[in-house]
Amino acid sequence: MVKLLVVSFLSKNQFIIGACANGLIKIWEISSGDCVQTLDNHDNRIWALCIKNDGEEFISADADGSITIWKDNTEEVQALEEETRIEKVEKEQELQNLIREKDWFNAFLLALSLDHPMRLYNVLKSCISENQDKGSIIGNFKLEESIGKLEDDKIILLFKRIRDWNTNAKLFDVAQKLINVILARSDLDKLSQIPGIMGFIDSIVPYSERHYNRIDGLVEQSFILDFIVKKMDEVV
Repeated sequence: MVKLLVVSFLSKNQFIIGACANGLIKIWEISSGDCVQTLDNHDNRIWALCIKNDGEEFISADADGSITIWKDNTEEVQALEEETRIEKVEKEQELQNLIREKDWFNAFLLALSLDHPMRLYNVLKSCISENQDKGSIIGNFKLEESIGKLEDDKIILLFKRIRDWNTNAKLFDVAQKLINVILARSDLDKLSQIPGIMGFIDSIVPYSERHYNRIDGLVEQSFILDFIVKKMDEVV
């Protein structure tokens, strides 16, 4: 348990602020008892805490003589969070429009930038189902080409998604198609030099083998079932 050296009330007694022996300042909401914020700018225990204007500003001082002046930026943080939320909603709507327009190239890039696994999966699955370009692994040659030109950080993100999808029997088919595109469209020497890439590949291989062994087993079972049905017809 962290030892509190100084405590005080904030915001008309709605919050308690405490200076800790480990150099942290914590703020708790009294009604819920939850710690709503942790402030860290001291390397030693805090011995002094002076509150100004009911918490709009306060000063902390530690055992090393370091002093920090803190100002309440709650409104700025909330405004930034709201701006981020609105931007996300707008991008989500843009993504849906691109999918409806079957603009798979831009839909893929936008879904990748949103960093949402299932958004990206659904774009790829829809592109494969639409199959605009016959002979394309994922149904669109322009998208294949763009995947082969992605920067290293985007390739790493793709392999992270492939790894996660590949563990699920319902999602692995899209993951395998994406692997084929990357291998077919990328410079393999350059690809192998991307830091961290081999770790993802090592985690992908065992699940891939498991899925294909399962498929081989299903194919074998279907042959057995066909044989049984044929023999039953002969008896009848």
